[in-house]
Amino acid sequence: MDRDAEHPITRQDAVSTGLDFAAVLVSIAPWIGGPIGAVLSGVSLGRKMKRVEEVLLGLAADLKDRQNAQSEEYLASEDFQDLMEKVILTVSEERVVEKRNMFRAFLAGAVLEPGEPYDEQLRFVELLRSVQLAHIRIIAACAEMPSPATGMIGSPSQTLAHRLPDYSPQLIAELVGQLNDLRLLRLTSLNTLMTGHGAADLRGVISPLGHRFLKYL
Repeated sequence: MDRDAEHPITRQDAVSTGLDFAAVLVSIAPWIGGPIGAVLSGVSLGRKMKRVEEVLLGLAADLKDRQNAQSEEYLASEDFQDLMEKVILTVSEERVVEKRNMFRAFLAGAVLEPGEPYDEQLRFVELLRSVQLAHIRIIAACAEMPSPATGMIGSPSQTLAHRLPDYSPQLIAELVGQLNDLRLLRLTSLNTLMTGHGAADLRGVISPLGHRFLKYL
């Protein structure tokens, strides 16, 4: 049985806990505690709330002493409130800590460098929600600097197999195909033989959107 189901949470419980947690955020970074606290009352407790707390405490630490007028204005906007609500709900369901950390970095970037259209922000949130940790590992492997000790010839599939020894060639091919479909990679010559250095340097196959994922790792 789900432990959360054994102890049902009332709306008042959620409001009270959200406000209490907002007070903690205020003690770390006062300028963000209020806007974030306004969203927390709609989030359930238990494991889900712990995930949210983990991300928001980290976010508060990231933004501490980085206050500026543009960011404060954005925090007060409807766009930020809506975006924060969607991210919090997504984070509450996200079991992979690496992805939760990426959402945290995304929110910090949104606050410190406001201006991206709201629809584009939502598109990225949805994309990050849908990708698997394995997809992120493939992108990170493509971003690695090539080793000086490369062979005379090779292929991108051989390079990825070397960098991700726990992934089978079939799984790598499947994940790369999915990343191509998501426009995160542009790697259509996975098994093509080429110079050793060319096969080892896969940074060029990462799309601009894929580079954005790397920014938040």
